[in-house]
Amino acid sequence: MGSKVAALGCLAIVAGWTIGCSGKTSTVTSPTTATITAPLGPYILSGRVQEAGYFPVTDAHVEIIGGPMSGRVAVTNSSGDYIFDGVTGALQVRASKDGYVPATENISYNTQHMDFMLRYGAPPSVVGNVYRLTFTPSPSCQLPDAAKRRTYTATITSGGFDNRAIVTLTGAQFWTGSYCGPMNSFDALVHGSTVSLSNYGGDCGVIEQLGNTQYLSLWGGAEAVLTDSISTAAFVGNVAVFTSPNDMSPPNATCDAADHQLVFERIVAPSRR
Repeated sequence: MGSKVAALGCLAIVAGWTIGCSGKTSTVTSPTTATITAPLGPYILSGRVQEAGYFPVTDAHVEIIGGPMSGRVAVTNSSGDYIFDGVTGALQVRASKDGYVPATENISYNTQHMDFMLRYGAPPSVVGNVYRLTFTPSPSCQLPDAAKRRTYTATITSGGFDNRAIVTLTGAQFWTGSYCGPMNSFDALVHGSTVSLSNYGGDCGVIEQLGNTQYLSLWGGAEAVLTDSISTAAFVGNVAVFTSPNDMSPPNATCDAADHQLVFERIVAPSRR
């Protein structure tokens, strides 16, 4: 059953060989099989839009501007994520948002994930400013009296590239850790006069020494619009008081809330040339 034999007079075709009456053999060329092209879809394309420091860019527009799916648009969520379902073919995709330089990528049909990094287009306007910063915990917090209101001097300096910044606190005694060094600063992003404080840059946070056996920890983020001489912002995160920063579990007191308060009172603004 492995070979088919078709008899026609004295000529037979056996398994790709031609056998004539004379017993001589010659090869028969098989027809060429046509190349099968892999389908170009559909597939799911997803990814994330970020800026310097891997901060997510919310409400960015991700648009397909080239290829068979041109014209489709997705908007990033609070984590900077976007998704296109059921796309086909090779694409050209652009991510954009007001204030940022757009980024464009060419995507092959078998690419299912693409991240975009946006650069902020306008120079930060508050880098170099110095503020008197007052922190007040949420009214819901049960904290020692010493932790209920803290005042620092906050200086905003460049973080080294794009719109990254560092908000450094002075005017108090801060803990210096073996890994983090002085724990008196927040990483920040600056968009014009808007400063977004966070701990994205590491796992250090702010730890102030209130007394010999009392330490205050601030961990969280805030978004402050520093357009006036005095500006208020909500600080979302954790406030805790510990006996020792070397043994922070369990804390003597702790409070997670979204309505801690920061008040920025401008002391010095950078000179403009």
